[in-house]
Amino acid sequence: ACFGNAVTSDRSTGLLIKNNVIGAIKGNGVSLMHWDFTSRPGPGGTSLFYNLFSGAPIEDNFITDIEVVDPNSTGQEGNGITCWLANNVMVSNNTIRFCRFSAARFNSCSGVTVTGNDCHALGETALYCEEPDGSYVPGSHPVQSIFANNGVNQCRYGITVTKFLFNNAGCRLSTVA
Repeated sequence: ACFGNAVTSDRSTGLLIKNNVIGAIKGNGVSLMHWDFTSRPGPGGTSLFYNLFSGAPIEDNFITDIEVVDPNSTGQEGNGITCWLANNVMVSNNTIRFCRFSAARFNSCSGVTVTGNDCHALGETALYCEEPDGSYVPGSHPVQSIFANNGVNQCRYGITVTKFLFNNAGCRLSTVA
């Protein structure tokens, strides 16, 4: 068993995570994050913040048996794939099963595309997308996601897209099909 994440990336560019077999992990299977934001002028003299991360395909992986290190964890670990502050991530055609929490969990991400994944036997929400709460990313950060053609079986919850607005400034442009 591995303690920590099997694959971790912070602020990488040109990254492709493909054809991996990941199992018996305490932490997360794949953990992708990106911190750098740039302010650009917005309407009416406001500032809009953009994460310059160009995205990363995470595809054709087999991820199984993901547990937590901390038994009091509330979802920051125990996921097949977790992305935080990482924009334009594409998660496709992965088989993810037997995770303590989610097959794929996205927090404060924008432009997420999740298609054709097989999600099975998960302890919480199979696919989970949460908008920023404003503590890391300003409310003007646009959030959009597409979840399509995913198989979800034997999970506590299916697909959750949550926290639609922060101070009436955020936006949610999501499709679940």
